[in-house]
Amino acid sequence: MTKPIYFPHTYMPPEAAAAIRSVFTAVAGYQPVAARLSSDMRELAESGFLEIVSLAPEDEEPLHRVLQEFERWGRLQQGGAGLLSVFLSNRPGSDPLTVDGTAARIASEIRRQPG
Repeated sequence: MTKPIYFPHTYMPPEAAAAIRSVFTAVAGYQPVAARLSSDMRELAESGFLEIVSLAPEDEEPLHRVLQEFERWGRLQQGGAGLLSVFLSNRPGSDPLTVDGTAARIASEIRRQPG
C-alpha cells in the first residue's frame, strides 16, 4: 500500500493527525531536521503513525545553524513591529487594510478626539 504524504506542512497538529488517522493507518511527513520534532510529533512518530522524512544527517548541520540564527533574530524582534509590518512598510499600498485610506482616516479621527 502507498503511504500518503502530509505536505507541504512540516508540523502536524494533533487535530490533523486525528483526522488523518480516521482514513489512513500511517502517513509520511517532511521535516528539515528530524531531531527538532515537537513532542506531539515525536509521539506520532514513535507510535508508527508518522514516518519522518528529512535531510541526511550530514546535510542537517548547515540548516541547523540557519535555523538557530533565524530563531535568534526572532527573539530580537519580540515586542517590535513584527515581520509583516516591516515587510508592508516597504511596499506602500500592498496592505489591503490601507489601500483605500480607511486606516489613515480612522487614525486621524482618533487623534482629533479629546482625551
